[in-house]
Amino acid sequence: SRLAQKAAGSMTFDRIALLWFPRPAIEIDGAEFSFNDKARGSIRSAKIYPSIFYLLTGRLVVRRALLAEPKLSVHLPEISEKPFDVQALERQIRSALISFTTELPAPRIDLSGGSAEIRIGDKPAVLLQNVAARTVASPAVLRFEINARSSLFERLKIEGKISPQNLASQLDIGVQRLKIKES
Repeated sequence: SRLAQKAAGSMTFDRIALLWFPRPAIEIDGAEFSFNDKARGSIRSAKIYPSIFYLLTGRLVVRRALLAEPKLSVHLPEISEKPFDVQALERQIRSALISFTTELPAPRIDLSGGSAEIRIGDKPAVLLQNVAARTVASPAVLRFEINARSSLFERLKIEGKISPQNLASQLDIGVQRLKIKES
């Protein structure tokens, strides 16, 4: 709800259930979301695991979230001819990362079976399939690992960490069988 309010978007769910056994969890099925008219997506199912210790003290603190089969479609505008403002982009990224690492509902998020369609202007879309990702967030650093297949390459693997405060980053990027002509 907070995410949809901040991003001026909408979210719907088919079902939300509270599971007690074998471990307390919140299960969400058939989630769909859209932000403006440029991005939309869905998640087949999500399981959110709260901390049992904090539940016993009356607080809800989420420890982990599992997202199954998320789908994302993003349409970005063509690159404009006006000069690119690197400092404004850096401020936006820093703000998003600080928000992500401090307000994130779970410090660990695992994603499996994802797909994405990214389109820039009228150019052909880049399709990502079999996307798997893991993020581990703290206020000091965001660690992540992403694996995917695409129409532009056979396999992509990105591992890294980034500091939300100063954007200091460490990235390891591996690409197998890059299709240069299509890229």
